[in-house]
Amino acid sequence: KLAEATCKRITEKAPAKAYEVVLNEKGKVIWIDNSGPEPVIINHEPDTGFWRRFKVGFMRILPIKSQL
Repeated sequence: KLAEATCKRITEKAPAKAYEVVLNEKGKVIWIDNSGPEPVIINHEPDTGFWRRFKVGFMRILPIKSQL
């Protein structure tokens, strides 16, 4: 019973607390926020600021450790 109740609660609450991650028609990752009355499409990783995305993008162009 406890497992059933937990599973049911997670299934009911998850859409309001999590993002749906999908690929758009161009093959780019988008996040869909279903917490409000209407779905909101987000084109960059949610809950990240400009500097965090900049640092990740910059590190992406650096050589991988195995290539050093």
